Amino acid sequence: RRIPKGEQGEGVAVLRLDITADTTITPEKLVEIRKRYTTDALYAREILIEYEALSGERFYPNYLPGQNDCDPFDVTDTKEWTIWQACDPHQRTPHAFAWEAFNREGDSVLCGELWTKEKYWGCKEWAETIAWLESDSTDKPDAWAWARGKRLDIVRRIMDTHGSAANSEEGPDFFATYASHGLHYAPASKSQQILSAARDKIDAAFTPQIAYHPDGTPFLHPRRHIFRTCKQARFEYMNVRYPEGDTEKPSQEKPKTYVKHVSDCSTYIYSTGGRFVERVNQNRQEFEPLYTGISY
Repeated sequence: RRIPKGEQGEGVAVLRLDITADTTITPEKLVEIRKRYTTDALYAREILIEYEALSGERFYPNYLPGQNDCDPFDVTDTKEWTIWQACDPHQRTPHAFAWEAFNREGDSVLCGELWTKEKYWGCKEWAETIAWLESDSTDKPDAWAWARGKRLDIVRRIMDTHGSAANSEEGPDFFATYASHGLHYAPASKSQQILSAARDKIDAAFTPQIAYHPDGTPFLHPRRHIFRTCKQARFEYMNVRYPEGDTEKPSQEKPKTYVKHVSDCSTYIYSTGGRFVERVNQNRQEFEPLYTGISY
């Protein structure tokens, strides 16, 4: 293989050495290294340097509906759950929103989504809908029946940094516009390394792990679930794939999909450290960033 045309050092031959060429790698070490990767494809791509290993592979191969989907339940108790919310904004495509809840045991559940498909609303309409879904209203839609009469206490809101670069018809950018409607978002990280690590963490959380009942009996339990009512998210997790064919560089390994906005929202939450937060003051207000649209 040679360095691709247009890249620094183009044409230079690159020799790939198998990991077993390292005399310090014992069979036992090789087994331990393999355990770090949730799929054979990821192991082949990262350790065996097989660029084509991810060709056509699902972005989240460990997500299985029968294993990770669950019926909705109440996650509004702030002593047991912490809810984060994220936005994936666009200028022409409808904005996507997701709500993710984390408990103190390290479990998480995608408990809500808002995706209007082909109908592009204004920020004001989306903000009003979010305020309604998070209120204690008793007439929320069926997908939010678990939260009827319950108010959602959001610990933090995260938005794709694209929101600071895109002009909003209602303000200088989407961060400022949503803030004017009472929704204060902090920027997600756009580092590809951080986002990739977040996706890996999400996929690993879909994998059943050994947990224990109060009496000490072990059982298999995935750390992440999705409410069955989050139909768009479930569709995305099943269908987002890497492009088929050989790739010359990692930047070409973009997921082959037309829509993955709701699942991206969860990625932003995980990349920003989504977790359970002990609420000392149960009446405190949600986090409001001093300077919106700034990330690193």
